Amino acid sequence: MKKHYFLLLFVFFCTLNKLKAQVTLSHNVGNELVQTHMFSCSYGGTDWARTFVLQDFGVDTSQGFIINSGQTGFANYVDWGNLIKFNIYSIDSGFPGTFSNAVLIGSSQEQTVPMAGYGLQMVNVIFDTPVIVPPGVEMILVEVQQVLAPGNWAPALFMSGTAEDNDISYFKPHMPGCGPMTYTNTLNINVSDAKLYIVVNGQSAGPYSMMLNSNCASTVRNFSLTNTNAIALIQWDFGDIASGANNISTAINPSHNFSAPGTYSVIATVTNNLGVVDHVMRRVQVMAPPVANALPDIFACEDIAGSGVATTFNTSAVEQSLLAGQTGKTVSYYDERGNALPSPLPNPIINTTRNSQAITARVSNAADASCYDETTFNLRVNPLPVAHTITTLYECDDNNDGLAAFNLSAVEATLLGGQTGMAVSYISEGRLLPMPLPTEFNTSVANRQTITAIVTNPVTGCTADTDFLLVTQPKPFANAVPDLLGCDDNGDGISQYFDTSGIEDAIIGNQAGVALTFNDVYGNSIAAPANLYTNSVPHQEVIIARVTNIQTGCYAQTPVTFITTIQPTINTPSDIFACDEGNGFAHFDTSLIEQQLTGGQPGLILTYRDASGHTLPSPLPALFLNTVANHQSIHVKAEHISSTLCYSETEFNLIVNPLPQIDIESTYHLCDLLPSLRITANPGFNSWEWKSHDGTIVSTNYYADVSVAGNYTLTVTQHQNGISCTETFSFSLERSQVPVITNVISHDLSNNNSLEIIASGDGNLQYSIDGVHYYNNNVFSGLDGGIYKVYVKDRGGCGWDWKEVVLLNYPKFFSPNGDGQNDLWQVVGMKKFPAAKILIFDRFGRLLSQIKPGSTGWNGQSDGAALPSSDYWFTVDLANGKTFNGHFSLIR
Repeated sequence: MKKHYFLLLFVFFCTLNKLKAQVTLSHNVGNELVQTHMFSCSYGGTDWARTFVLQDFGVDTSQGFIINSGQTGFANYVDWGNLIKFNIYSIDSGFPGTFSNAVLIGSSQEQTVPMAGYGLQMVNVIFDTPVIVPPGVEMILVEVQQVLAPGNWAPALFMSGTAEDNDISYFKPHMPGCGPMTYTNTLNINVSDAKLYIVVNGQSAGPYSMMLNSNCASTVRNFSLTNTNAIALIQWDFGDIASGANNISTAINPSHNFSAPGTYSVIATVTNNLGVVDHVMRRVQVMAPPVANALPDIFACEDIAGSGVATTFNTSAVEQSLLAGQTGKTVSYYDERGNALPSPLPNPIINTTRNSQAITARVSNAADASCYDETTFNLRVNPLPVAHTITTLYECDDNNDGLAAFNLSAVEATLLGGQTGMAVSYISEGRLLPMPLPTEFNTSVANRQTITAIVTNPVTGCTADTDFLLVTQPKPFANAVPDLLGCDDNGDGISQYFDTSGIEDAIIGNQAGVALTFNDVYGNSIAAPANLYTNSVPHQEVIIARVTNIQTGCYAQTPVTFITTIQPTINTPSDIFACDEGNGFAHFDTSLIEQQLTGGQPGLILTYRDASGHTLPSPLPALFLNTVANHQSIHVKAEHISSTLCYSETEFNLIVNPLPQIDIESTYHLCDLLPSLRITANPGFNSWEWKSHDGTIVSTNYYADVSVAGNYTLTVTQHQNGISCTETFSFSLERSQVPVITNVISHDLSNNNSLEIIASGDGNLQYSIDGVHYYNNNVFSGLDGGIYKVYVKDRGGCGWDWKEVVLLNYPKFFSPNGDGQNDLWQVVGMKKFPAAKILIFDRFGRLLSQIKPGSTGWNGQSDGAALPSSDYWFTVDLANGKTFNGHFSLIR
């Protein structure tokens, strides 16, 4: 009997184990995968992990926990050859600092990640051998490890996540070069969306597991246990003391409405049918259900008529109205397509859908984003009314004060353009104008007054406005013009020469927007006076010029008077002569020219021009310097001061008399042997005056006898064209003695043989070495040796002198080779010195030969032997106390 009892008990516990509820450990909200920005290592070798406190999921840590499967997800391109496995570690609250690979509890088998294109995929791993978390372990790390292939590499692998979670994700490379090989919070590597999807499933190792169902819309939680068939008694303690008697329940599957949001430790004390007592505990988090309070639509006027877009939606009260005092809530907003909008909403916000845009407001529990409530409101755009353009209105200014009365009776109809139900107002100079506008509106601002017309839709409050101008057009002015004068060339009072070319511009001035018309004195319209105009009323005619503003019709008038004048007369003056002051120019006396031209007539304007038409000064200067050499014609125009069209013309000439010219030399010479010199000038002049340097008049005839050396002047006068022109000439007289050669200095036996002639005499001397060609220079260079006759003479003809001189010379080299050229060496010019001796030496001073002046010369031998090429020296003794030395070259 006892044996059967234990067999039944074993079967009972096996049945209990099979009935244990599956527990899922997950921090992800929902199972919908999203792509994250979590990076991967280039050559693989990546670990991803989540931490789990077992009691938070209803696991009785005193009984242990059995993990039998896991899920994870990957994103982007998954290449061939990726393997993963789940590793379960025991950790404590000091993680990740206290983490050690040595506390590995167990692992799943390796499993291939299927190849996939770009997208998201879920990978489910059923553990071949379940991992048993031993009793007493309160906190575990679930690690998804990328397994390396042989050679320590693997393709890059990117883990996916979910949009929301409630705990931290961790990352650790286990290959060098991808970062520190320790676990790191993904927030610390700036991957804020790495809400990694890592889930494991299992069951408690004890006989019971606590199940929990919650409703996001309330604080009520529903509890149940597994293996309820084996339970004899049960008592629940919800850890909610504030709920009073409701904190305790003996129901198998109780419900409890928690008194306030918070975290509660719920304990179920269970007595089974055999009397064994177990305690099952689970931490329960209770949050107040979020409420999205209804929101009214927000209205705003569109910015531009017809655009359907407004930038002034006021969202300042949206969040406060939405929450109505709720705390611990997160608010988010979405447009019609589900796109997230900024939270809080910008204020003001701009609608992105024309006319009306729906916005969904979501209120979520801050600790559980999957628990939320939503409401929808609209951004509604109110259309603008239209303020039609009012054209500028013009009125005339009758009293020149810039103000006028305007008729505004048609303004409002133009402004509304058929719109009904609109309110209209007007503002000018910051003041609200009376409504309705008076039919006759008197401006208060001179010249231009701006009125702003505002159209308002009373229902929506939307407004549109436009400005229009009231322009008080100043009365145009008609400038007075001087009387126009026309030249009457026959005395009949009619002139066809009235110049009206500038009359229209003169009357209008710089006015714009005006028209000019003409009337006769009776108001009849007449054509504008053409240029040149002929008067129809003799002597004086008056017409009326009217200036009219084209826009307003305002006008002003002025008379235009045409008066005829008699053509002036002008005399032709005599030509004017003046003596040449140089190059055909002279100063002419024009002091009487104006009197000669006008004969004393008043009111004439004289204009002078040269033959090229260039204007000359008027009046001409009293002493006028001609601008054309020798002969210049001056054209004169005499205009009446009252009319430039009434004039007469003439001309006269400016003629330059040439100055007297004589053929006289600048210098004359008189030899001391002669008493005087007669100098003769042109006998055809009217007068002559010869003066010496001291002012003494030597002669008043056309000739003069001069004997004293010095400077003289001759002044001659010639009468021509009624004026006398005088010219003065200067000359000098030089007296001189007969020249005498006092010495001739010769520079011979040198590279540049020369003669220098020294002579006495006070005249202007010239020198020659051939008696034919004379020079002012007394030195003659580059001469050959020989006998020369040198000469000196007075340039003024006062005698001459000569002397014979000898100039020695010698060749600088000779070549005694028998070719008949330069075979002998001799000093040239020695014939005058028959007693001279010529001695030849070698460079050591040894006498080689002695030759006579009259011989043919040295043949380059000594004692019958030809001497070699070299330099040789010589001495010439002229036997008169003079000697010369030199050297030459012998060339073989």
